[in-house]
Amino acid sequence: MELTSAPFHKAEVFWRGFLLTVSLLTYWTSPTTAQITVEVVPPHVAEGQNILLVVHNLPARYAVINWYKGQGSLKKLIAKFVRNKSSIENGPGYTHRETIYPNGSLFINNVKMEDEELYTLHLEIDSTNHQNVTKYHTGQSSLWVNTLSLPITTKNSNPLEGEDSVALMCEPRTQNAAYLWRIHGQSLKITNRMQLSKDNNTLKIVPARRNDSGDYYCKVSNQISSKNSDPIKLELHSFMWISHFPDIPSVLIISPSNIHFHSSSNLSLSCHTDVNPPAKFFWFINGELQSSSQDRFISNININNSDPTTALSNTVTVLSKTTVKNIRVLSKWISEISAPGLEWVNNPFIC
Repeated sequence: MELTSAPFHKAEVFWRGFLLTVSLLTYWTSPTTAQITVEVVPPHVAEGQNILLVVHNLPARYAVINWYKGQGSLKKLIAKFVRNKSSIENGPGYTHRETIYPNGSLFINNVKMEDEELYTLHLEIDSTNHQNVTKYHTGQSSLWVNTLSLPITTKNSNPLEGEDSVALMCEPRTQNAAYLWRIHGQSLKITNRMQLSKDNNTLKIVPARRNDSGDYYCKVSNQISSKNSDPIKLELHSFMWISHFPDIPSVLIISPSNIHFHSSSNLSLSCHTDVNPPAKFFWFINGELQSSSQDRFISNININNSDPTTALSNTVTVLSKTTVKNIRVLSKWISEISAPGLEWVNNPFIC
C-alpha cells in the first residue's frame, strides 16, 4: 500500500513562521489609570514588510518611552523617546529599522526572521524618582511572519540512475510546520524507495530511478496561510552499462547489421543507445577524428577504409563505453578480404 507525504493524523500541523511577543511593563501612580494595550498592525505580515506596535491608553504624564529586546537589559535597548526634549536616543539593540513615535508606538521596517524576540516597553512616569512606581502591567501580542521564498536544495544535482540516492530538503526548516511533497501538481505517492524525515521537510530516494524524474516542490502551511516552494527539477542520468535494470540497454548498437560491403559502394553507419542525457558520438579512422555525429557516411569504400573507430561520451556524467563490429569489404578481383573494421577504443572521449 502506498502512502502520501501528508501527515498521518490528517489535521495540518501549523508551522512556526515568526512569533513576536510584546511585553508591556507600564508604570503609573493612579490605580484608576486605564489599562495600556498594544495592537500589532497588521496582525500578520510577510518577511520584508513593515509592522507597527501601536500603544493604546498611553498615560498623559509619561516622561520617557523605552523599547527593549528581551526582558529590559540595557544591552538590548532599541531606543528611547524623551518627551521634554522631543528627542530619540538609539541604543545597542538599534538596527536602523526601528522608530519610536511620541505616542509610544514602535515601527519596524523590513521585518526579518532575526527580529523574533520578546519586546519590552518601559514607560517612565517620573524620570527623577523611580521609587514612586506603585504598579505595573504586562501584556502579550503575537505576530506571524512568513518567508518570501521556500527553496528546495539537494546535494546531488546529477544522480546516476540505479546508482545514486537523492535527498531533497525544503528550506527553511521550522518547528510546528506542515510539509506536503508534490510532483507534477499532484501529491507525491511514497514508494518503498522513498523516506521522509520526522518533520517531512526532507525527502530521500534510495536508489533513484528514471521514473522518479520530474518537478518537485513542497507545500508548507501554518495557521495563517500556506505557500508552495520554488520547484526543483530532478533529472536522472542513465548509462548503458547499468544492465541490472531491464529497461536500460547494456550495449551500443551500430547499424546496419550487415557486415559485407562491396568495394566502391557507399557505407552508411549509425550508432544508437538509450541514455539520459543524450550522448555524443565520435568516429575515428586510424586514430584520427573524422566526425562527431551519430551517423557516419563513407563513399566508395575500399580495403584502405579498414579500422574505423568510434567513441561515445556522456556530456554530464563524463562516462564512455566501447563496442566492436567487424566488416568485410568484397573486391572485384578478390572474392573476400577480411578487415578488422569498426572497433571501439578503450579511451574515454569527453565532449
